[in-house]
Amino acid sequence: MALLEVASEEEHQEIRTRSEADLRWLRRGRAADAVRELGLPWGRGHVWGAGESRAMRAVRDQLRGRPGVEKLQVLGYWSRGR
Repeated sequence: MALLEVASEEEHQEIRTRSEADLRWLRRGRAADAVRELGLPWGRGHVWGAGESRAMRAVRDQLRGRPGVEKLQVLGYWSRGR
């Protein structure tokens, strides 16, 4: 499953993969809400994410302590306005 955040629908891109990926496009600013509402798959697993620093902090806060999340790696690579 991949949550992809973009500013507008015009930024959606075709992503080809041989896997059965569940791609979900989000409008900018909805990442933390989407993660909060997300029903993670049953069982144990890892979460990886990268993006704008404030957005990733909010996503990390939503995932920290969730049952089944064994490894959480959410990284802020840039800051808006810098």
